[in-house]
Amino acid sequence: MSEGRRLELKTSWHDDYLKSVCAFANAAGGGALEGGVDFLRIVVEPYPVSISCRGVYYQRSGSTNQVLQSPALDRFLLGKTGRCWDGMPDPRVALEDLDPVAIRELIRFSSLGVRSDDVPCMT
Repeated sequence: MSEGRRLELKTSWHDDYLKSVCAFANAAGGGALEGGVDFLRIVVEPYPVSISCRGVYYQRSGSTNQVLQSPALDRFLLGKTGRCWDGMPDPRVALEDLDPVAIRELIRFSSLGVRSDDVPCMT
């Protein structure tokens, strides 16, 4: 057996291996085998929400654990919720900031099947 995207081989336990458990949970799952006199098998299923280890997010890539940092972390966290960045509300925008005329035009264009790239910018 060799290490890969879904397997790590270790000879003894170190708390640092919790990063691998986190990375497996954030990717396609996987596990660790610890050999020697005693044998321990850790199986990690892919988890539906993001998991961090000491506040840091890891994901398995090949046979290594990758630290997720922005913008990859942003994509990962949104992806775990099933959302995209354009589906998230902007907390800096209030309802009063929206232009009712622009919203009506957007609805009209979308009902006609017009792509947003084809709509002239309204100021």
